[in-house]
Amino acid sequence: MNVPHTSGGFQNAFDGNAFCGFYTHISGPTGAPNYREYIGTKLTTDLIIGQKYFVSFKLNMPNSLECATNNIGALFSTIPYSETNPLPFYSTPQIITYQIITDTLNWANISGSFISDSAYKYIILGGFYSDSNTDTIVYNGQTFCIAYYFIDMVCVSTDSLSCTFPDIINKVFLSKEDVKIYPNPANKSVFIDLPININKIDVCIVNLLGYRIREKIITNVDNEISFVNIPKGSYIISMKSSQTILNKVLIIN
Repeated sequence: MNVPHTSGGFQNAFDGNAFCGFYTHISGPTGAPNYREYIGTKLTTDLIIGQKYFVSFKLNMPNSLECATNNIGALFSTIPYSETNPLPFYSTPQIITYQIITDTLNWANISGSFISDSAYKYIILGGFYSDSNTDTIVYNGQTFCIAYYFIDMVCVSTDSLSCTFPDIINKVFLSKEDVKIYPNPANKSVFIDLPININKIDVCIVNLLGYRIREKIITNVDNEISFVNIPKGSYIISMKSSQTILNKVLIIN
């Protein structure tokens, strides 16, 4: 598996070229009561007792799964946990979102602050609380819930501004390489206007499951992509130049 074509569908990293993921809920034939996965690491420095800390991270729900949950957060600990020394189930995280995260396209920003009451050494990220205390939304008529989330851009700081990131989900072209896509929403075709300093770009239309639907080299002379035999819906239009990649949402109606 790699980014952006993951096992959960097409998703670019919020920053850089990778992210992590964990299960927050599994029920049904393959599930187990209160099953959770966690990601943890040692902090670069121990937290200071009495100091206020600001925490933020980005969450995204893979578009191939059909269940969403809440109670995803960050727990700070003085000891490490592992498969042989599992996290106590009653643990209460210092940072948590009670909102059910359902966005499969954008990276949702989760943030909060707390005053450290111990010299915490570790951070643990994942879904907290029992199944009975966790809210879920199940899609497409499913009778069970398998919820998994991508996580990126985790920040812990004494400076509130250090943990503030713009709500963007993709790398963009440099301003001098800006492109225009129109119309969007589109019907039969879409046009891409290139800046004068770019001769061509590679364009790929990708559905929300990560499958490539159409590919074409766009030039200043031939800048139209036809949507013949492409179903209506939401897609990602991925454009690659010699320097970087631009991904945008494309609606076909």
